[in-house]
Amino acid sequence: MAITFKKRVFKHGASQGISLPQSWLKYYGSRAEEITLMGGSILLVVPSGLEPQAEQLVAQMESMPRLTADTNQESDIKPTGGAHKDD
Repeated sequence: MAITFKKRVFKHGASQGISLPQSWLKYYGSRAEEITLMGGSILLVVPSGLEPQAEQLVAQMESMPRLTADTNQESDIKPTGGAHKDD
């Protein structure tokens, strides 16, 4: 299921967020009730149970040169190498 949606970031209290597309939530059903966010320069939204495949994608992305958002120059940001759960 390859999709592309453009979303605007919105303020939610002191944080910011995006809404997930209804069609994506419907497709993954209960697997979308808890998601994992993975990545670095590119953020992946991963439904429950698909973390191993997403970890492979992240590893492939990490082998590519990183670009900063503002300058298109390679970034010196290094991956942290672990999951972080932000509650």
